Amino acid sequence: GSGAEVIALKLALAESGIDQNDVKITCVDINSWDYASKKLWNHDSNTSISEGSFTFLQMDMLDEKNLGKLGNLVQAADVTTLIYGLTELYDSAPDNANGCLEAIFKNLKTEGEFIIVDPWKTCFGKDMWIDRLAQQQANIESIGVFSRQK
Repeated sequence: GSGAEVIALKLALAESGIDQNDVKITCVDINSWDYASKKLWNHDSNTSISEGSFTFLQMDMLDEKNLGKLGNLVQAADVTTLIYGLTELYDSAPDNANGCLEAIFKNLKTEGEFIIVDPWKTCFGKDMWIDRLAQQQANIESIGVFSRQK
């Protein structure tokens, strides 16, 4: 969720010495976390959120009607993250989860980064789908230290 992403980004910015108001952040969640996310972002900050630096969108990323909007957000981002719950989403709606991820990969900037943090994913179990998808997108034949690009 959005709270985890906000906290992680704040910590990373603080560690690197970057002022959080120099960064534009857009959080997306199916639930309304707008107020709580903004409070987290502002916590311990000497200044309030600069206009337009923090946006919260309540949106179901698995809904096919929202894939165009999701693609636009990814095109504008240098870093795209999915924090928690991806395997749960995949378990409940695999076709929609694949559509969401494909929209992200399709719209990711050439130099953009896509980070997935999902503690429920297993490397050797039923969740190898995510490894295969990343492998296909990266054009890599096998997973591991000695992977070869096609």
